[in-house]
Amino acid sequence: MEDKASSISWQSITVNQLTYVSNLTFTLSVGAIAFEVNLAISKHLEFSNCLTKMSFILSLIVFAVSFIASVLLFFNRLKDFRDTTAITRPMPKTELAKVFPL
Repeated sequence: MEDKASSISWQSITVNQLTYVSNLTFTLSVGAIAFEVNLAISKHLEFSNCLTKMSFILSLIVFAVSFIASVLLFFNRLKDFRDTTAITRPMPKTELAKVFPL
């Protein structure tokens, strides 16, 4: 019984850490995109050569991909939590046989 409690505790810690990391990634990518867009909109940004302009565009693309990956992660986790809730909810034996056929 102690192993099961330990496993549940570690699962809880893992879920909390994943939540923290995904929220941090999302926040940093949104902040970086906002900062770069603000720089691009203001007239203070001047590119000295093509390399700096391409680096700026590449960084925007990388942060956009990070943002999209974070949003997809949020939706995937939401689906997983809903699936887990549906699996752990008590079901009548007829529905249980449909989900887990013998």
